[in-house]
Amino acid sequence: MNNVKRIDYPFLPNNKLIRYVPKDDPFILIAKQFSKKYSKGKITPYAVVIVKEGEVIGSAANRGEYEDGFKNHPVPFAIRDVDLEENPIEGADLYLWGHWWFCQDCWDAMNEARIKGVYLMEDSEILFNKDHPDNIIGRQFE
Repeated sequence: MNNVKRIDYPFLPNNKLIRYVPKDDPFILIAKQFSKKYSKGKITPYAVVIVKEGEVIGSAANRGEYEDGFKNHPVPFAIRDVDLEENPIEGADLYLWGHWWFCQDCWDAMNEARIKGVYLMEDSEILFNKDHPDNIIGRQFE
């Protein structure tokens, strides 16, 4: 029996894969706490952490609502947060908490940085999708 869910993302590049981790994954929890503390999104707070060899080497939260555009998305800020002299970013993983997909600009930034793995929290496509009736938008930190 195949337990793979088919998720209809608004955007996903060819040959790219999003993996899912449980709600108690340590890096998802770090991204959640970072979002709670630093996100400027009032409706959809979210954040990313970049991890290499088990250590967080970069992090950022959104600087506005998702719909306000790429200039507010945390992916490029987290990539810029990495000290490249101490931690080359190539081969790192990126964890996103608080959203359920990545726009083309974020994918482009991750590809250019040579991010290896991309992870979301299980059920993100439900919990953080404004169009899903079972979302937790507005109650993310309860």
